[in-house]
Amino acid sequence: MDVNVLRRAARNDLDNGTFTLLDLSLGFWANGGHAEALDLDAFIYCLKTLSGPDILVLAWTLEELRNA
Repeated sequence: MDVNVLRRAARNDLDNGTFTLLDLSLGFWANGGHAEALDLDAFIYCLKTLSGPDILVLAWTLEELRNA
C-alpha cells in the first residue's frame, strides 16, 4: 500500500468536508486502530508515521467513510 496515496486521499476528503477528523478517528478506533487523533492528523499531513496495522485500519476506515 502506498502511504502517500492514502495520505492524499484522507487529506482531500477532510478538506472537501466528506468527513471530519472526529469521524475519521471514531471510525479508526471502532475498526481496531490504536493511534490517537493527533497522531492520525500528523500522519495525514506527513509529520509522523503510523504502524503497519494502523495504516491498514486507516485505509479500511477511509473506504467505509467514503461509502457511508
